[in-house]
Amino acid sequence: PDSDKAAETPPPNPKKEYAIIIHNEMLGLTVENVLERTIVRTVLPGGAAKRAGARIGSLICQIGESTSTENLTHFETIDELRQSQRPLKLVLRK
Repeated sequence: PDSDKAAETPPPNPKKEYAIIIHNEMLGLTVENVLERTIVRTVLPGGAAKRAGARIGSLICQIGESTSTENLTHFETIDELRQSQRPLKLVLRK
């Protein structure tokens, strides 16, 4: 019966990754340290991050094409953000 199929379907994953691209400007966001993870705290109105679609509360998962933040401290992540070339791709998870 169809009701059995519905019971087997896993619920959608509410934590989705998404990417944003910051071109030549400042990031336009602030971050905070939550258990050594770097989380977007504010997104400045009219800033590059806002225009790119960044959302408050998102975890920064990757900086650029290959730098995962999984094994970085909060301060190492901030250093990567500051030193990265533009355009900059950020992978975030909400």
